[in-house]
Amino acid sequence: MRRHALLLAATLVLAGCSDSEVARQTVELYGFTDIAIGGYTPFGCAESDSFRTSFTARGVNGACVQGVVCSGAFKGATLRVTGPSNACPVRGPVAPQSGAR
Repeated sequence: MRRHALLLAATLVLAGCSDSEVARQTVELYGFTDIAIGGYTPFGCAESDSFRTSFTARGVNGACVQGVVCSGAFKGATLRVTGPSNACPVRGPVAPQSGAR
């Protein structure tokens, strides 16, 4: 029973270590689309960052990436792209554009 209580407490503490609203605003600010906000991630941020929120999004070049938004109560947010991802939705074919108007 004690082990379950400790596990529940640890889960609640870690759940509070992500800030999905700040993460979404930060990712959108950099022009990403197809944004999926994850939860807390223990890696990718400095020790001074209170919130560490993972995300997946499509960059302005169309590539799908994953990353983390690091933020704190009295500081700004930092977006860190950690690598490519296959989690973005598949887009349909783009129709060729004609130069004639």
